[in-house]
Amino acid sequence: MRDEWEEEVAAVRRVDGAPARTDAVYRTIAIWTYDFGPNVFVRFVRIEDGRVTRVHTGSYGYGK
Repeated sequence: MRDEWEEEVAAVRRVDGAPARTDAVYRTIAIWTYDFGPNVFVRFVRIEDGRVTRVHTGSYGYGK
């Protein structure tokens, strides 16, 4: 299963040494859920702009 959405991120750059906010940047966030059954823990993989940024282990999966 996959959940996907876009998230706004403030882009900050330096102007004369001071931070200045620029136009917003959007990145795609996806959470992939891997459920291999009741004998294995569920894995949640967070992907930001095509890169894996986090893997979280849940409880045991569900039977068919």
